[in-house]
Amino acid sequence: MAAGMAAAVSISNRALSRSSITALRQVSTSAQASSSRHTLQHQQVQHQQQQQQQQQQQQQRPSRRSISHSAPTQHPHALAHSHSTPHPHPHPHHHQPPPQHNHSQPTRSITPIPDLPSLRTWFATHHPALALPDNVLLQLITHESHNLAHRHASPQQGHDILTAGAHNRRLSFLGRRALHAFLALFLHGVVSSSTAQEARRAADEILRSPDALDVILHTGRLGDRPGRALELEQVMRWTPAHSEQERGAHDRGLYTIRGRTLEAFIGAIYHQHGANLASQTFHAHILPHIDAFPPDTPRTLWDAIKARADVDRRALVDLQAWAQGKRVELGYGSAALASPAQGKQVE
Repeated sequence: MAAGMAAAVSISNRALSRSSITALRQVSTSAQASSSRHTLQHQQVQHQQQQQQQQQQQQQRPSRRSISHSAPTQHPHALAHSHSTPHPHPHPHHHQPPPQHNHSQPTRSITPIPDLPSLRTWFATHHPALALPDNVLLQLITHESHNLAHRHASPQQGHDILTAGAHNRRLSFLGRRALHAFLALFLHGVVSSSTAQEARRAADEILRSPDALDVILHTGRLGDRPGRALELEQVMRWTPAHSEQERGAHDRGLYTIRGRTLEAFIGAIYHQHGANLASQTFHAHILPHIDAFPPDTPRTLWDAIKARADVDRRALVDLQAWAQGKRVELGYGSAALASPAQGKQVE
């Protein structure tokens, strides 16, 4: 019986050892499989990281090339060779310095009268009764295109009275409103006081039309005959948008700028001397030359325009004679050269 028990124990021990060995083998196999999976995952992660690094390097290559082109590094021997024998032709990849813009080149800006004394003399000769301060005089003849072109041509140049300052946009805005008011008042006067029935009817039709005054006082039309009669192109400062070879466009630009200067001329007189003197200037020097009235305007209305122009022209001459006498009496000398140094500038 003891022998049987010993044999059973021996058999049990052998079975236990076999099962332990099998379990150990299974554990070892699973451990090897797990290690293989971890190794494979690690290799996949490394492969992905390498791909990402390669993509980043490819994205950075153009910027590196541009940096190398902008700041090339030369070999010492090549540098010595460049100092000893200059290359007749630059390397195709060598970065050329940006071209230097010469700001001192003349622009297409038109400045007929370049100095202030000549401008004073011209204005006093053509409009002796309408003395204006220097800054207002320069403002009314300067179109905004001249200021922009001059500042672009010489941005580092110092400011002075002939190279900087306000342009005439605000004065022309004021003058345009004044011109509409003066023409409307004149036509109302014709309607109420003219003895000619045709003139009254024509003036009334113009006043009743919603856009007749705008057509008659169009800036381009004012720059044609009225602006040419005032000879404003002799003093106005501007920059043409078209060359003289483009004759039609250049002329249209000239008429527009001259019309704008005419509006600024009336605006400056209104601003400096008041509505009465500005109205007399309009009737005497502008209204007779306006050619944008309706084609069927009767002769009697033109006669009324001429009569009013003669009256106000004589009034301006009398004012000039009185002002010149006062200047001589007060010891200020000739009126042709006298001009206030500073006046109210339209801001």
